[in-house]
Amino acid sequence: MSCLGHGRGCCCEVEIRTEEWLQYKREEESMFDRITFDRQIMGGRACIRGMRIPVSVIVGQVAHGAAWDEVLREYPDLERDDIQQSLEYAAWLTQEEVRTA
Repeated sequence: MSCLGHGRGCCCEVEIRTEEWLQYKREEESMFDRITFDRQIMGGRACIRGMRIPVSVIVGQVAHGAAWDEVLREYPDLERDDIQQSLEYAAWLTQEEVRTA
């Protein structure tokens, strides 16, 4: 199929966006390799390495003043890298793009 024009929404633009999206997904997967999503575990919420430990619980504890060592004592299966990546994931989620009319 050849392009009918290079205006907004043409097939070339769609192909570029698709490739950009695929690249983005590859980067995202490698960036958060400890964060998993599985409908069978915690209903698909973001969890740590397939365990029933939601990222939100870890981020919440740190946000409310818990020291990393305290979190690690409460969740012996966690590693320091899990806490670090949970915080990085939470920070990544808050990157908003606000557009005004």
